[in-house]
Amino acid sequence: MKDVSKNLVVRTYFAKNSKTGEELVIKCIERGRTCTPACLSELKIHHMSFGHPYIAALQDVFLTERYLCIVMAFAAGFDLDTIIKSQGKPLSEEVACKVFQQLLLAVKFLHDGGYNNRDLRTNNIIFDQRSSSVKLQDFMYSRHDHINSDPRDAFKSLPYTSPELLSGAKKSDVGDSANIWELGVCLFKLVTGMFPFERESDGPTTYRTVPVVISRVSNSDFTVPEHLSGPLKDLLTRIFVTDRSKRIQLDEILSHPWVNSQPWPPEAGHIAEIMRAARCPVSKEVLEGVSKAATQQGMGRSATYSTEDELIDTAAADEMMQDQALHAMRQANI
Repeated sequence: MKDVSKNLVVRTYFAKNSKTGEELVIKCIERGRTCTPACLSELKIHHMSFGHPYIAALQDVFLTERYLCIVMAFAAGFDLDTIIKSQGKPLSEEVACKVFQQLLLAVKFLHDGGYNNRDLRTNNIIFDQRSSSVKLQDFMYSRHDHINSDPRDAFKSLPYTSPELLSGAKKSDVGDSANIWELGVCLFKLVTGMFPFERESDGPTTYRTVPVVISRVSNSDFTVPEHLSGPLKDLLTRIFVTDRSKRIQLDEILSHPWVNSQPWPPEAGHIAEIMRAARCPVSKEVLEGVSKAATQQGMGRSATYSTEDELIDTAAADEMMQDQALHAMRQANI
């Protein structure tokens, strides 16, 4: 088992089943206050979506004295950001269309189930080389219609954040429209290699650049490259509409000419049938029991780091970022 963690609150491991040889990913989240409603919502989403060809598959969930452990099937590939960087250029429209079709089918399934992924980013989408398909993963910022997670918790994903989230809209007012915006950012990144509301001259995102990016997002200040096709330009301009009531809807995107310029994957019309034939190895009862127990403080403490310190630092950074954003919005009369 290999530790590939990128932060201190959640430990992530690559592992292999000693009996079957199956490759797995294990996400270990410290029990207690780290197991937030958003974290437990992730388990529900993975259970609900088991068998979906474009969503990472849940294999097991268990508790140790200290951690809630979520075991997922390993997707043998790279995230879309890494693929773009490694080839040194964006995807062609043909390839991007095929990737986007699969992403749309995953997001539609989540929306139909009442979920909105609040952290839809190209670095959270894996291209599985074995199945030649995308795998949507990491639902820590997802919100269900009946779970009160705050969408503004995803503030750290500023390049993907929609105007309504920046304006401090109430949770009940933010529906699927924010996901539509995020889909547009993902698509723009796939075909240009850049974010629509950032410029090369901006440099790394810092507290100083945040107000500039916020102003561009709030005013939908972006430029579609001339080399893109007419249908793709049309789709992007209909997505990046500041007034969410006038923004293109998911069903309209699914029927858009550019999205249908490439053949849909063979399984697109049979996803419900595929999922009915699949059986999640974790029962609903086990999932609920583990979720409830995970909110109780675990035993043991590592001497190498303090989860409390990390949580405090993260909360302070997020608060500073949000204060900077709100101040900039007031200055701009947004």
